[in-house]
Amino acid sequence: MPAPVALPEPKRLDHLPVIAHALKKLRVRQVVDELVAKDPRSRVSTGECIEALVTAILLGKHTLYQVGQLLEPYDLQVAFGFNQVAQPSNFNDTRLAKALDDLFDVGGVPKVNLALTLSAVREYELSIQQVHVDLTSVSVHGDYAFSEPPADPEDPQAIPHVTHGYSKAHRPDLKQVVFGLSVVSDGAVPVCGRVSSGNRGDGPETRFMLRQLRESLPDPTSVLYVGDSKMFSGETLALMSAHDLDFVTLLPRSVGLWQRVYALFAAEGERAPTLKVKCEDDDLETARYWRGRSYEMPYEFEHDGSDYSIPLRLLVVESDALKERKRPGFERRRVKERAALEKLAVNSAKQTYACQLDAERAMARALTKKVTVHRLEARVVAEQQRRKRARPGRPRKDERHEHDEVWRVVIEVHDDPAAAERRFREETCFVLVTSKLAGSDREDADRRTLVAYDEQDHVERCFRWTKHPLAVAPIYLKTPKRIAALGLVYVIALMVYALIQRDVRQRLAAADTSMPGNRGWTRTPTTEVIFRAFRGVSTLDTKVLGEPIYVIQIDTEQVRLFNLFGLDLLHRAGIACLEPRVPRPGSRTAKPVPRGRRKRGGKKSK
Repeated sequence: MPAPVALPEPKRLDHLPVIAHALKKLRVRQVVDELVAKDPRSRVSTGECIEALVTAILLGKHTLYQVGQLLEPYDLQVAFGFNQVAQPSNFNDTRLAKALDDLFDVGGVPKVNLALTLSAVREYELSIQQVHVDLTSVSVHGDYAFSEPPADPEDPQAIPHVTHGYSKAHRPDLKQVVFGLSVVSDGAVPVCGRVSSGNRGDGPETRFMLRQLRESLPDPTSVLYVGDSKMFSGETLALMSAHDLDFVTLLPRSVGLWQRVYALFAAEGERAPTLKVKCEDDDLETARYWRGRSYEMPYEFEHDGSDYSIPLRLLVVESDALKERKRPGFERRRVKERAALEKLAVNSAKQTYACQLDAERAMARALTKKVTVHRLEARVVAEQQRRKRARPGRPRKDERHEHDEVWRVVIEVHDDPAAAERRFREETCFVLVTSKLAGSDREDADRRTLVAYDEQDHVERCFRWTKHPLAVAPIYLKTPKRIAALGLVYVIALMVYALIQRDVRQRLAAADTSMPGNRGWTRTPTTEVIFRAFRGVSTLDTKVLGEPIYVIQIDTEQVRLFNLFGLDLLHRAGIACLEPRVPRPGSRTAKPVPRGRRKRGGKKSK
């Protein structure tokens, strides 16, 4: 009697085919494997290791020793087309660490980054008219006593020095590295990035990223580069001016140019033109306005013994949203300032002076105290003060009391509404700087400048993704060399994450349809919503029984999404799909019940 054949167990598929589709379009595995030759003793290639790391990051983990455990329930052969020998257990910490080492040793960090950038531009038809640049710090756990500063920090292959620096995560107790990222405005897709030393300055790293973009992008002079105040420095402006690069950045208040241009703006009697309006549900009562006016003036500075004069357009913007956010803090500082001034007035009144000149000097010192939203009035008053008796004891009834003339400083504290309004207006304005001078239509140029800077939150959103849900920190690696290679892996993961969202939204718009979202159906799903839509899809490998691989636990809506998103999984040779079920009411992929349709029991839905 033949031995019974063990029935196969189903494996999870979920949203892994969506990730695999993006990785295949970017040619991640092919690009990496062309650089790093496969060791014949290894069951998985370096390209497959990089894809496994990207998948683990997008699943919410990145610790090396957990990747194999995380991927164990999934069908990697069906989702990614891995070779039949490859198993999740092959992606252990030793193999993944060696893959990072091999990728770095062949100079693969900048090469792979460049190749994937070009693939994204070609395959997804990315528009690279505007690029946003920013930096953040990434805390690491461990001593890293062996870490040393790189010989040449400008080398694209420079090994980052794990050390203490300015922590943007407010963790000065931990060592860190600096993570830089460049993001195109079209879909907020990262295209370039790297990990540098933890004490690397914002200015030098920003200039490195600009040079990297200039070498990577097809036509760098046609791109508008957008950054925050880190981008504004004499050396950076000189670099961009030398290479004819246009930019938009935020002018720091510490630069003297800020006060000069704001003085011109404040001196204008008429209200500035409206550049942007935002209201909730088209309710004009909740409308918030951004008003501004631009001025053209040169920025003069000296660098490397040469004098520069770069023509700039400075846009002063007055923001209602900024006023709402800063009003509570401004009121707290006003109350605190008044309390400090009243304490000064009380202490001044207690002090007496033997001569009028000393009192006037004390009054002058008191009036030098910094006052922003109040007004001080001070005067010196003379009064008679009884002199202290020379001897102790009770004075006689007929004893005459002697008096001395003394002077006091009397200070009165008054509110100054006009000064408070001027101060508050100045604090709720910001100044944007651009190299693109206005033409005949200045207001239109100002609006486009504000819109360009508003999209700076694209790169900020990428940094939020790196901390949650992608959890970029802390990094548990033993060598800074691996941290440099892992930085590239995170760039790939963020690129895939953004490209999936952009691609799905474009396909939904082209088909004039929607998909299940968090609240009802949506035409603009996030990547997390897209991932959750495929939850529960599994495979059953029945090849040992002479049957194909079946896709099971799938419903009709998930089948529609597979086809809509251009995924060929259900049409591959050797793969069959069991009869998909119709989503039940209440499930994520079920369509909402139309209003007015009767529920069970005869009641109408509300």
